[in-house]
Amino acid sequence: MLTPILKRGDIVLVPFPFTSLKDLKVRPGVIISPDPQQTDVLIAFISSSVDATSMSSTDYFLPTTHFDFPATGLKKVSTFKMRKFLFFAPSRLDWLFTNQNA
Repeated sequence: MLTPILKRGDIVLVPFPFTSLKDLKVRPGVIISPDPQQTDVLIAFISSSVDATSMSSTDYFLPTTHFDFPATGLKKVSTFKMRKFLFFAPSRLDWLFTNQNA
């Protein structure tokens, strides 16, 4: 399998662990590391569960009406959880949705 060339801002599918670390669920995440091509990538969790009362000041809300939403490959209103991170090897990423920096 070829390792994809990734860039900051790319949205990928990754197996995020639950807080208990007993299970995993494949979810979208956004690459936030500055140079993901040469090392493990830092990925922030993306959730379609949007609840204004549980959002932190570091979360980013992306409505479907945002002009960049169609380019993300996401299907629903989403929240970028900028307090839930994961390091991942680029070769282990399941699918690249989009390349925001192309």
